[in-house]
Amino acid sequence: MAAVRRGSGRINVGLVRQGNLCLAHLQSIFIQAAHRDVSIERRSEPHTKEFNSWFLALYFVGVRDTVKSSFVEKDRIMASNRSKRSCMALAGLAALSLAFASNARADDEHSESQIKRGFEIVPQGVHLNLAGKNRALVGLGSYLVNTSGCNDCHTHPEYLPGNNPFLGQPEMINFPQYLTGGRQFGPFTSANLTPDASGKPAGLTLHDFITTLRTGHNPNDPPGEILQVMPWPVYGKKTDRDLTAIYEYLRSLPSLPNNPNPGP
Repeated sequence: MAAVRRGSGRINVGLVRQGNLCLAHLQSIFIQAAHRDVSIERRSEPHTKEFNSWFLALYFVGVRDTVKSSFVEKDRIMASNRSKRSCMALAGLAALSLAFASNARADDEHSESQIKRGFEIVPQGVHLNLAGKNRALVGLGSYLVNTSGCNDCHTHPEYLPGNNPFLGQPEMINFPQYLTGGRQFGPFTSANLTPDASGKPAGLTLHDFITTLRTGHNPNDPPGEILQVMPWPVYGKKTDRDLTAIYEYLRSLPSLPNNPNPGP
C-alpha cells in the first residue's frame, strides 16, 4: 500500500482516501437535507458560502484526524518494536550473566576442593601456624607444594626410615626435616624453605619469592647468578595467586634450621 512521507513519518494514503470517501458521503447527505428544507434556487449566496465553509472545515478536521491516526499507529508499532528489542537485549544479558555466574561457581568449587585436599595432605607430624594467615591460601599452597614434588628435593631424606613408598612401605614424610633443604646435586644444595626468624620463607619477601621463581635469580645471590636444578621455569608459569598461596603455606610452617646432614 502506497504511503507519502511527511517529516520523519509516513502518511498512509489508503487511510486518507477512505477519509475522503466518508466525507463525500457526508456532503451528499447535507446537500439532500438542504434541498428538503430550502430549495437551491431560494438559497442566498451567504448561506451557500456558510455551508461550504462549514463543510471545508469538517473536511480538514477529518483529514487531520486520519493523518493523526496514521502517525499514532506508526508510533505504536515503533514502540512495540523497541520494546521487543529491549526484551531481547535483556534476555541476552541475563543469559550471559548466568553463564558467568555458572563459570565462577565452578571455579569456586574447584578451588574449595583443592583447599580441602591441601589440608588433608599436610604431612603427618607437621603442625601449621595459621595465626594471621589466609587459611584458603594456606590450603591451596599445601595442595600445590605437596603434589608438585617439592619434598623430593627440599627434604633430605624425603621419607622416614621404613616409610619409603617406593620400597612398598607405608609412606611417611621425614617431618623433622620437612623442607629444610640439604639434598645435594653435585655442587648445588637445595635451599631451606621454612621461615627464617622474621617469618620469611627462605628469607624472601613475597615479591622476591615470586621474582625468584619467574626469573631464576634470587635477589640475595650475587648479580647474574641463576638457580640450577630448581625447575623455576616451570613454577614461574604459575599464576600470582598460586605463587602467593605457596608462599603463604611456607609461612605457616615451623621455622627450622638448615638440614644438619646434607647429602645426595
